[in-house]
Parts: sequence; structure tokens; C-alpha cells
Amino acid sequence: MKWIKRILILVAVLLALALLFGWIYVSRLEPDYSEYRALPALNADTEVLYDDYGIPHIYADNNPDAFHTLGYIHAKDRLWQMEVLRRIAPGRLSEIFGASTLGTDKFFRHMQLSQTTERAVEHYEATVSADAKAVVESYLAGINEYVKNGATPIEYQILGIEKTPFDIYDVHNVMGYMAFSFAMAHKTEPVVSYIASELGEDYLAALDIHVDTSTTQIQSYVAPDLTEALSMSIPKAMDGLPHPPLIGSNSWVISGDRTASGEVIFSNDPHIGFSQPAVWYEAHIETPELSLYGNYLAGYPLAQVGHTRHFSVGLTMYENDDIDFYKERTDPAHPDQYYHNGEWKDIETEMSTIKVKGGENIELKLRSTIHGPVMSDETKGLNSEELISMWWTYQHRDVDLIRATYQISTAKNMQDVQAAASLIAAPGLNVMYGDVEGNIAWWASAHRPIRPDHVNSKLILRGTGEDDVLGFYPFAENPMAINPPWGYVYSANNQSAREDQQNYPGYYLPEDRAERIVEILESDDQWTVDKTKEMLLDEKNPNSAKIAHHISDILATANVNDEGVKSLANWDGSYDDESPAPIIYIKMTLQLMKEMLIDELGIEKYKMLKETHLIKRSFYSLFTDGDHPWWDNVETSDKESQTDIILSAYQKSMSELESQLGNDLSSWRWSSVHTLEHGHALGQNETLRPYFNVGPFEITSSNEVINNMLFQLDDDGSYEVHGGPSCRRIVDFADVKGNSWSILPTGQSGRIMSPHYKDQAEMYAKGQYRRKLMDRADIEEVMTDKSVFSAQ
Repeated sequence: MKWIKRILILVAVLLALALLFGWIYVSRLEPDYSEYRALPALNADTEVLYDDYGIPHIYADNNPDAFHTLGYIHAKDRLWQMEVLRRIAPGRLSEIFGASTLGTDKFFRHMQLSQTTERAVEHYEATVSADAKAVVESYLAGINEYVKNGATPIEYQILGIEKTPFDIYDVHNVMGYMAFSFAMAHKTEPVVSYIASELGEDYLAALDIHVDTSTTQIQSYVAPDLTEALSMSIPKAMDGLPHPPLIGSNSWVISGDRTASGEVIFSNDPHIGFSQPAVWYEAHIETPELSLYGNYLAGYPLAQVGHTRHFSVGLTMYENDDIDFYKERTDPAHPDQYYHNGEWKDIETEMSTIKVKGGENIELKLRSTIHGPVMSDETKGLNSEELISMWWTYQHRDVDLIRATYQISTAKNMQDVQAAASLIAAPGLNVMYGDVEGNIAWWASAHRPIRPDHVNSKLILRGTGEDDVLGFYPFAENPMAINPPWGYVYSANNQSAREDQQNYPGYYLPEDRAERIVEILESDDQWTVDKTKEMLLDEKNPNSAKIAHHISDILATANVNDEGVKSLANWDGSYDDESPAPIIYIKMTLQLMKEMLIDELGIEKYKMLKETHLIKRSFYSLFTDGDHPWWDNVETSDKESQTDIILSAYQKSMSELESQLGNDLSSWRWSSVHTLEHGHALGQNETLRPYFNVGPFEITSSNEVINNMLFQLDDDGSYEVHGGPSCRRIVDFADVKGNSWSILPTGQSGRIMSPHYKDQAEMYAKGQYRRKLMDRADIEEVMTDKSVFSAQ
């Protein structure tokens, strides 16, 4: 029996050792927020106080030291996110993920963003001030200090890759991807060109594209198969992308004339695809020169949104049209040339190699014309008879985003912020502003292309020269509002224009959020922070209710008046759990689009149009106007009416819903089919999903309400939220230090063992907020950790 006892003792010892080593390994995965170490590049010691949500509050004697410290601690929490984000624009994801991201890499290689980065770095070196360069380079040095001496995140270990230093090219590659990521032109222009050329103006007129179809000429014809390929290339390239794209946003700034305190209240909630870690990293910096609470992208040294003790700045997407596609004229006898402005020109070419982890390298031939990169190569191959190139403002103007964001961070007044906003060429952004002196402002910041009068930029254009961009409007002619007499400014990615100009073409989102924002703001002149918190969570869309009421009226005339129809008739457009109407309405929206569009477009082009801003803008006219040709099913001998299609769609919708949710409509809850899960790049593996992903959470709200929870209309009846408010920010200039608020979708850290990996996720799902602290005394009251970094 002694040998049994010895074996049991040995097993116990081995188990204890395994647990000990497991604990040691796991503890290494948790970032150390109580470091006392030297950072040799510092000029003086710095302190970092971490509050109870892991937000770092950096105290330094000068700006370079503060940003060196920021780079180090940002990398501590988000190095893996930095690694992924810097690889997207240059098409280098396959080096770490293998063949699964090869399609994305090919797309971005053909975009030739690396070449744009080369030019941007040259411009940066020639134009950016010494003070700004010191901040940027100090931040990068801080990241690289962590790369050299910090713990390796588990993602590197799982994938078997090494940490490598970061440089200024990585910063510009981050900018390039984020500038491109909304890219509605790629989804929209090819399919709109197809509708115009194949179906005609009556079909185009039913879509809300804001062009006069009676006078606009069709500029080009593109073969239907290439149209489909171009439309599909973006979704395929972006599908499963390990960093989310920009989508939209809300912001409004209320002047003291309309607030209870008499001081400005500022709010902003940039809409970005959800991911884990969340997009923004919050940090507060205090130096003798700077007091800034900002939100930072991984690997980018300057805050994109944030506030000082004097002013606050926020962003939304302008959604202006800054991309055009051109069909180049070619000669089969001379395939390496194209015709432009009366002469044949050589197509520029270069070879590019994609390294694929676990596979063979891929060689790509990249081509470009005077307009830009040849994108048809990515969709059809080099022998395509149709050669389509892409013109994009970002690739034809100087990239001054570092100058702009540095000048905003260090601005002293509203005029400084306006001057910085004028530097932004692309992406088009709405810069929102409010300050302690009572000023409020909004500027549409973009270099807007001037196109010939005959050009409809929503169509694929002729590359022979007559449709080329003529120049750019000056910033002073952009839409803007500074201290307007009505007492607020706002943006919801909706159409904007100056009174002295016609509407400028763009890929604007529907007016639904904008109309709701104005309706609520106009209803009160005693605004408070608490009311603003509630408004950011508003989930009502009166336009949805109008469409639902129209549908219920049509069904009533067809003698259908069951419980589902009654719920639509009584619905006020609130996407909550009080009624089955949201579930029925969303299912009806999908079914109506299928029955109206697929017969003319085919399944693939329908899928592309379904995911554009254009179709969202067109919902009201498409579903309520009974005279347009989309109602007729061209595959049948009969001519279907609006009533026929609505009745058919309703019957199919209710049948599918009853199979999914049961026959008791009173038990149908919108939140049971509308869920949010924050996905990590490694969470796509089912084994790793529970460890890396955060959620899922059942939530209410919907597309195109103020609390914009974006989802795709899928046939299975479950609507997984893929994007929404990437943060919610409120700044009260009656008490900037004590009454400013924020929330992140998951947490501050990207390290899975950090206590701040997901400590805000449940709060976010419930619509709660946390204070944004700026006074040291307040910070020390809730401080959980402190790091001190010495200069030697």
C-alpha cells in the first residue's frame, strides 16, 4: 500500500506544480499597472494614476515625456490591436493569419495605400512642426520600449509571431485604413451604374440618389458581370476584418441659451464596428503645456476626439462623395496603354509580394492610371476587357491628418480648431466644437472635388478625360455653422449644404436620426446632462412608424387586420420590447426588399444594394410610393401592384416569425433576436470564442435611431449587432472637471486577464455612464494602481 500512497503524493505534487506554473503563466497575461521602472528616453520622471476603470491619468513635466509614457502604456493594453491595425492598409494580414485573410490583403494591395503612405511620410517630414514631430516620435519610442521589454500578449504566442518595432509608416498606414474604411462608393456606384444602364431612369428615380434623372446622362456602360464583381469586392475584403470600419456617428452641441446652467453641453457618439478590444483607448494627459482627456486609436499618437478644460471636439463622418470610378479606354492591340485627353498613355505597373503564413508567397501585378489604382484587376484579373480605375481624394491630396490632430490637441480657441479642420482632405469629417466661453460650431471638413456639371458621380465615369475632377472647393465654401441663432449644432451623417450651393453629392445616411435629433432638441430649452444622457439612448424612429402605418393601411384595405397588423398600426417607432411591431417591421422590410428587387437585380446585386446607405435612404419612397416599377415582378406574366407585394410579404413574414417565435405574439421580444457580441480576431475560432469575445447581450434599439445599433437584415430572423456607438461622450462646460461622462463598449484593456478587459460591457449594454475625471484629487479617490517611470 506504500507505493499507492507514494503515487498519490507524487500526483498531488505534480498537480500543485502544474497549478503553480499555470498561475505564474496566467499572471503574466495580466498587465502590470503598478510599475516602477526606468524609461531611458524620458527627460524627467512621469506618473500614471489608474482610476477604477483602468483609465490612465499621465502627469509629466513636458509633452514629449507625456506622449512617450502614453505610447508605453497604450502598448501595454493594446499592442495586439496596434499590430493588427498597422497591417491592414499595406495588405500584410496574411503574414500572421495565413490564407484566411488573403482576399483582404489582395484588395488593399490593389488599392496601393502603401504608395500613398510613402508620399504621406515625405509630406510629414517636410511640413510637420518640430513640436508635433517630437510628440509623434516620443509616442512611437514609448511603444517600442514596450515591444522590447514588455510582456508578450497571448495573441502573439498563440499565432507564433514575434513583436517588431513601430515606425512613422505604421502611423500613416493606420490613417490610410481608417480613411478608407467607410468606402460607400465601392458598394454603391457599380450597382447604381447597372440600374441606370440596364433598367432605366424609372427604376433609378425610385431610389433617393439626389440627382435629376431627367437631365443626367449615363456616362459609361460596364459589363454586368464586372459591375457585380466590383460591388462584391468591398464586402468580401472587409468580411471578418480583425479591426472594425468607421460607419457613422451622432453629435450635437447645445449653446447656453438652451441649457439650464446657461453653459454649453457637448455630446458625441462615433459609430464604428464593434470589436474586442474596443476601438478607443482613453487617456488623460497633464503637463504644464497641455491638459487633455482624449480618445486614441491603436498606434496613432494623437487624440481624434477629446476635451480640454476649455473646449471639446468630436467627429462624425461627413459621407461626402470623394471617390470616383473610371472606365478606361483601352486597345486590345496595346493592352498596356489607355487613352486620356487625346493621347495614349502607359499604364504604370509594379510587382508586389504577399507573404502568407503557412503557404506560398503570392505575386501581384499592381497597375494604375492617372486616375488611380486599377481596381478591376482585383475582381477579374489582368486580362479583363473592362479596365476600371479608382480616383480617391485621399490619394490625390496631401495627407495632413497629423498636423490637424496635433493642432486640435494643442488649440487655444475656436479659431485654432477651425484652422486645423481646414487641413483635413479625406476622409470627410464633421468636426463638432463647444467651449467654456459659450461658443458652439460645426465644420464639414473635407477637400470636396469640383466635377464637371454633366457628371453624375454616382455612376462609373468615362476615363478619357471629359469626366475628370476639375479641382477642389476651398474650405471656406464647405457647409458649416458657427454660433447659430437657433442655439445648437448637430450632425447625424445626413445631407448638409450651404444656402448658396446646391446639395453636394455624397453617400449620406437617411434623415431619420437627424430629424429625431432636431425634434428632441427643439422640444426643450432647459437642457441638462441627465437629459442628454437619455437622448443618447433614444431608440425611436418616427419614419419607421410612418412606413409601418402605411403597410398596415394597405393590409387593412386587403381585409387583413390580425394582431400583427394591429401592432404595426399602433406602433410609434420605438425599438423596445413593449410590442411585437419591431420584429414584424424588420422582417417585413427584408421580405419587401427581396420581393421588389431580386427579380430585376439578381441575388448578388440585390445583396450589394441591400447593404448601402442608398437603400436605407430610399426606404420611405420605395415602400410607400405605389407607382414605381419595382413593385412589378418581371418574372411573372401578371403586373403586380403595391398591395399584391405587401400582402405577399406580410404573409411570408408572419409565417416565418411564427415558426421561429411561436404563435403567441405577446411573447415576442425584440431584444431576444437582437443581440450584441464583441468579437475578437481569435474569437472566430469556436474553441477560443468564450475566452476572447465579450457577450452576447440582448439589447433593444435598432438601425438609424439615435442609439444606433447596426445589424444586417438576415433571413434567419436573428439580427446580430455589428456596429454602433464606439463611445458615448458628454462634456458639461458648467463643470468640465466634475460633470463630464463617457462609456466604452467593453473596457479599456485588450489583455484578456486584465480586470478592465470587459468591465464596462454590461454598463454599456444597460445604457450607463462613468465620470471622466480630470482633477487629481478626484482621481486619487478612486485610484486602483499607480505607475512611476523614471528618466534613469
